[in-house]
Amino acid sequence: MIARKSPKRKKEDVIYKRICDEIDKEAKDNDEWICFFCQLPLGERAEHHHAKGRSGDLFTDKRYIVLGHHDCHTIKWHGEPHSKLVNLWWWKDFKKRLEKRLEQ
Repeated sequence: MIARKSPKRKKEDVIYKRICDEIDKEAKDNDEWICFFCQLPLGERAEHHHAKGRSGDLFTDKRYIVLGHHDCHTIKWHGEPHSKLVNLWWWKDFKKRLEKRLEQ
């Protein structure tokens, strides 16, 4: 049977969890506990979006991991076609934030 995750990926997952915990703590401590997509306050939990992808070192690169509501991140960003995303009230400002983040 083929393992679902390689030993290397299992190690990366441990690092990723630690990094996400750090991102969450820093955001809460700095009053930045807001959704990267819509800029509204986050609730108890946030999802982590990989703004520049998940391959290689990007999987754990804090510069490109942003916080989001489940609805904004998973339901809309990953679930809706671009033609619907562009009509969301937060789209234009989100695109500006994203472009700025990707320049880092």
